[in-house]
Amino acid sequence: MADVANWNVSPQWEPVKESAGNFVPFGSSDDTPRVTDQFADMSLEPTDGQQEAATGGTAGDQAGGHDEPFCRLCRGTGHTIAGCDVNHLFKSYNVTSELDSDEAWDALVAADEERDLDMIKEATFSYAKAVPGTTLESLEEAFRREGFNTHLIAKEQPISLAHTLVNFQGARDQKFVVTFQFSAKPRRLRQDGGWPSSPEENIERLAEAGFVVDSLVPVCRNCGEAGHTSKGCPQEKVESRAMFQIQCSLCDGIGHRARDCTAPRKQPGKPRECRICGSTDHLASDCTEKPARACRNCDSTEHESKECDQPKDWSRVTCNNCVAEGDAGNGGYDQDNGPDEAAAGDGGW
Repeated sequence: MADVANWNVSPQWEPVKESAGNFVPFGSSDDTPRVTDQFADMSLEPTDGQQEAATGGTAGDQAGGHDEPFCRLCRGTGHTIAGCDVNHLFKSYNVTSELDSDEAWDALVAADEERDLDMIKEATFSYAKAVPGTTLESLEEAFRREGFNTHLIAKEQPISLAHTLVNFQGARDQKFVVTFQFSAKPRRLRQDGGWPSSPEENIERLAEAGFVVDSLVPVCRNCGEAGHTSKGCPQEKVESRAMFQIQCSLCDGIGHRARDCTAPRKQPGKPRECRICGSTDHLASDCTEKPARACRNCDSTEHESKECDQPKDWSRVTCNNCVAEGDAGNGGYDQDNGPDEAAAGDGGW
């Protein structure tokens, strides 16, 4: 075991020069560190550069004491997203392919034959990176010449403020949304919203279309505008939405459910009636005016037909098959006495 006495233990508080501040070591008469005016003048408020960094514009790079623009796309300084040389589309979709133009096209052909949307999207981005001059409209025209299954359809549909539309060249804020489809027309009429009316219109739209990516610009939760956060919103703070409240579906009251409601139950539709006496106060199962049951074989009210001890009266029996009286419809078989030739019929055949 090591000798504890030989350990070189440094004191918790080293003596501090007077110019750096009067910090009193622990164990002295005053255990509370005293802060000099040098540190008391420090402000905890964010600088202008730090505030702009929170809004996506510039960040306060305090190296050398100067604020520098900060890019949220490449995480570099000296410029913003608008002036960044990194392709926003390829960066957002993590396109790292190093294929040449021929290899990328072969991969695109193979993906189209497989009709795999994930492979098609990946191969499309790889080809656009290998051939920098590729545009959406030129690629769609190439698809049609080569008889591809894939269609690039530019749809008109809204996107959130937190997203933007970027084309192959990295240009932001495009107008139409590019989608991968296996047909030039929607498969269902209810899905035709936003589709171009013709292939010619689709080509025109593709010139102003892009893929949905994160705009990297914060959206204020207070006013709903992009470019700043709710902390720095210049508008008056809006009260947050009310918390979820329990509402009774019976009386529309707040604070309880229908199972705990004391209000009288509402009966939807017409009131239910007893099919025996026609009263709305009860159902037939609770009716006190039920008629006495009589035996269908001997008309006795003391028992039912299944309990009757009299011989079967076949004249009262109606065939369920041919609706003939006296015919049992089962070849005249009596469950109690066996075959009965008197009740035997042809079963309607």
